[in-house]
This record gives sequence, C-alpha cells and structure tokens, in this order.
Amino acid sequence: MILSVIISCDNSNSSTPDKKFKIGMMAEDFGDNSYNDNCKRGLLDAQNDFNFITEFRDGVDSLVMKTNVEYYIKENYDLLFYAGYQFFDISLEYAKKYPQRKFVMIDYDRDTIPSNMIGINFEVQEAAFPLGFLAAFWADIKNPGNPKTAAISGFDSKTLQKFYLAFDNGVKYYNSKHGKSVSNSTAFTFNFVDKQIGWRIADSLLDGGVSVIFTIAGKCGAGALEAVNARGKWGIGVDDDQYLTLPAVKSCLLSSCMKNTRVPIYDLTKEFVNGKFNGCTIYKSNLNDEGVSIAPYHNFENIIPDTIKSQINQIKEDIISSKLNPL
Repeated sequence: MILSVIISCDNSNSSTPDKKFKIGMMAEDFGDNSYNDNCKRGLLDAQNDFNFITEFRDGVDSLVMKTNVEYYIKENYDLLFYAGYQFFDISLEYAKKYPQRKFVMIDYDRDTIPSNMIGINFEVQEAAFPLGFLAAFWADIKNPGNPKTAAISGFDSKTLQKFYLAFDNGVKYYNSKHGKSVSNSTAFTFNFVDKQIGWRIADSLLDGGVSVIFTIAGKCGAGALEAVNARGKWGIGVDDDQYLTLPAVKSCLLSSCMKNTRVPIYDLTKEFVNGKFNGCTIYKSNLNDEGVSIAPYHNFENIIPDTIKSQINQIKEDIISSKLNPL
C-alpha cells in the first residue's frame, strides 16, 4: 500500500475499462535480481491479473533511452513506467512533449511533477538506518580491536544518498548508544552493471579491515557480495531480500534493506486499467506501511542476540513515530 499523497492536481478518469491496454517499463538493466527485476515483477503480477500487453526495455545510454521512449510512443502504449532516478530528465522531457500520454516515475525525488505523471518516493533511509546499527554491532563483535563497516553505492545521487547516509548514521547511533568507535566508509562504483567492479572494490575494502559491507549498486553490488562471501565476511543486501534472490551469497547476508516496488507498481497499474490515473501526484512509501523494510535475518536469526534485535525494533518504532530521524 502507498502511504501518503504529497501532491495531487489531476484526478481525471481518462481510461476505458474494456480497452486492451499496453503498458511498458524502462529500467537500467533487467536481470539484476534486485531493484530492476523487482519492478518488473510488479508489472508482471498485474499483467497476470488484468491481461494487458506489456514490454520491457532497458539501458540508460542517452540514445538508448530516447530510442526506447520513442518506441513506446510510436506503438501507442497507454502507460509507461520508468524504474530509477536515471530517467528523470528524459521522463520530464517526454511528459511535456506528449501531454496526453501517462507516465509513472519510480524513485521520483523532486518537489513538482507534470500533470500526466505519477511519482513514487521510497523512504529507504528508514530501513537503512537500523541496518547500519546492525552492521556496526556485527563488526564490533567480529573485530573489536578495529571494527569497520562500509557501503558501496553505484553513484553519489540524491536517491542513493538516502541509503548510505542513513546507514552511516545508524553506525554512529550504535557508537553513541554503546560507547564504541566503529568506523564506516562509502565507496562508489559509478556503474550498476559490471560485477567485477563491485568485486574489486569490496576486495579492497576487506583488505582494509572492513567486516560488513552494505551494497547499493545493482549487479556491481552482487559482485561485491560475491567477494564478501568468498572472503568469509558479511554483507547487507538491497532492494529485495537478496538471501532469496542471490542464493549463491546467502550465507554471508545479515539482512537486506528492502524497497517493495512491486506493491505500488501493481496498485497503480490496477487503478489505471480500471480508469483511474491520479496525475501530478507524488506518493511516499515508508517503514510504517512496509513500503520499505528490513529482511529477515535468516541464517543469523539465532545468532544475533535478542538484546540487539530488541534495540533494532525500538529504532524502527522511533523512526515511525518521528522520534528518530535517520538523516
């Protein structure tokens, strides 16, 4: 469920319920077993229930993006989902160019939005913060003499900052609560698709004494987790429960910072095929409505102390009540 509406200036009913709709999706790179595939599953779930035509196209090279958008326009697609902040510029360009077409931008983080677009904003910092706390605890017990954690991010963007800045603040919160000095660092891959880049960066961080790595970098992140697993260290996944979607590295995963894109994509598609499109609307999805969440501890369920689990649960409650600000 999408929690709250931030802006809403066009609630027109522009669809015909008995029409065979065409709904597309663009993403950076399908096949990542993470963010992009989770978005895709949301639309496929809706297609299974509502029987519309769909097609998926990926790539974020400027020419590829333009070619893909124009394909959907030429083929008269009724609704187009953009999965990820890298589509901001082109999504706004084509929303203006084709005001009668409908668009949904996932991870929309601006304050205004066109009347023919819906934006979804995930408050991922609310899940990343308690996972920083968990990572700091784990690094502290595994290397008490010099505990270190790290985050590996694809880019230094506003969308991704909510992950790694909140994670860093969670580490600091652990230090303040327990009188510790766990250090944290952030590295950037400047890439989402090359697993070897993620592996090399993770390997270097592990060489420097890092015990726990939080990945926010698509396939690069998967490569980083493979390095973490190979070295017998620990990781925190992202977007989906990567214990389930990346089984080759599940033994190293303490948890994952989950962003449930499937639910709002399904819900908005359902509304659209039933004649409702709330253009000029930005929705927020958060910890309270489980739009973001912490994955189960899986193999570590009986290893992480109950006292730490209780503290993490309290952190989540304090975030939901606004007593604690992750950023």
